[in-house]
Formats: sequence, C-alpha cells, structure tokens
Amino acid sequence: MKLPLKIQNIYSADLDCGAVKKYVPEDVEDIYFQTYFEVLNTGTKEFYEFQVEVCTPKGLARVAKDHNLDLISDRCNLIYHSYNYARFFDDLNRILDECNIGGDFNVVTLRLQRYFMWEYEGEVGIKSVVLESN
Repeated sequence: MKLPLKIQNIYSADLDCGAVKKYVPEDVEDIYFQTYFEVLNTGTKEFYEFQVEVCTPKGLARVAKDHNLDLISDRCNLIYHSYNYARFFDDLNRILDECNIGGDFNVVTLRLQRYFMWEYEGEVGIKSVVLESN
C-alpha cells in the first residue's frame, strides 16, 4: 500500500532566488546546483529532507574546470541534457512514486537514498520529524 507522500519546499542555496521553481538559467544546457526538498507523509505529518545535484553535462564540465576536479560527484545527481523545472519536478515525483511501493516511511526513505542524499544519512537511531500542529 502506498503512503500519502508529497514533495514540498524545493529550494537551493546555490541560486540567487533560492526557489528552484522560479529559477530561469541563462543557458538551459549549462546548469549545476544543489537542491534540497522535503518528502512529507501527509497522513502523519512526518517529513524528511533530501538533497540532489541537478546538472547538465556542460555544467559538470564547467564545475570540473573551474575547480580543477577529476571527480565532480560520486552520487546523488540528476543529469539533464537541458534543464526544465517542470520536467525536474515530474522526475522527483516519478522517483518518489517508484520508491513508494510498500512498507513504512523508513523503508521508503531507504529506497529514496538510492537517488538522493538523506538529511540523516549515516546516523543511527534517527526517527522522522513530525510537524507540530498549531
């Protein structure tokens, strides 16, 4: 049974506007930024934060050259030929849907870690965050 999950609060400290939804790159084929987002269980109000690098091959090459890197990143990337927010948001939801195939929120979180870095990755005994109701 699928959990009632939704993606919310997508942002990036790498972008001047912060809000990824409002970001319009000068060149859609040259992007590289770290993105943070929350996965909310709307039934329990629990949520976890994840992060992923959103980039293009041209953006990866630019970062490698600017920082003299051979290894740019070893995981947690969504690599596009050209960037489009709607496609990016659809891909986040598609991945969430593919990982939400049964089990509790912790099991889904483990599946999501195949694609994204989890805020508590490597921590032992961490429980999900519950939103306080006002």
